[in-house]
Amino acid sequence: MKNLLILLTIMVLSTAALAKETSPWEQKLPFKEAIISYKISGTQTGSSTLYLKDYGKTSALFRNATTKIMGMSNQESTLNITTREWVYSIDLNDKTGMKQVNPEKYLIEEFNKLSAADQKKVAANVEEFGISFVAGMDGQVEKNAKKILGYNCDKITMMGTTVYSISGIGLPLKTKSNMMGMKFKEKATEIKKTSVPADKFMVPAGVKIKYSSESDEVARNQAKMIIQSLLEDKQLNPEMDSNQPPEQQDDQQKAPAGMEEQMKSMMKMFGG
Repeated sequence: MKNLLILLTIMVLSTAALAKETSPWEQKLPFKEAIISYKISGTQTGSSTLYLKDYGKTSALFRNATTKIMGMSNQESTLNITTREWVYSIDLNDKTGMKQVNPEKYLIEEFNKLSAADQKKVAANVEEFGISFVAGMDGQVEKNAKKILGYNCDKITMMGTTVYSISGIGLPLKTKSNMMGMKFKEKATEIKKTSVPADKFMVPAGVKIKYSSESDEVARNQAKMIIQSLLEDKQLNPEMDSNQPPEQQDDQQKAPAGMEEQMKSMMKMFGG
């Protein structure tokens, strides 16, 4: 849920889309299929590649990076797959991974239960909450602040991190962070609008996936609380994270720390 609070600030960037689409989860990327390459620099160095299809509803992020701190280095190779139903977080070095329900699935279900008037209210409150949260964290939002690879990007600066995302969509193309002496930068270097091989979205052979059915019920309950809070003009409770099964919390702490994947995971909570 702490991630959700930051997510809502990203949702400020999607005001125009919210007004036009059926729900906050029906936003589409400006391309049906694409491959986006990123360069990672700073305390971490390396690269990542984001594969997209279904206008972003299905994605796979391959990430290879090395972190160097105080003369010590750690190499990570990860894969994060997101479909309409599931989210997979995989360590390619250890050949292990975690599978959990895509929170978007339950959020859509709860949203669709609302009347048209209540749906409109929830969408409006997402925006209002995001604006107030940014202000409360001494953050700033700037619309159409910069053009990256031909796309206008909105800018959010908060808690030592600056994110440039495609305007009205929330897909990060550039992220900069400077926290506790650790500098991080991840920038898109190329966007190819091309078909993506189906195997990019498959769990690699030999990877052992762990799944906890408890996480499904937790996600369903959180979706209900989120929608109800937005409907009642209540701020979301950051302590909702504590309701997660212990093993899921441990796995999330071990998940890749890349800002691109972190932002993407957060966006999935509200369909960006």
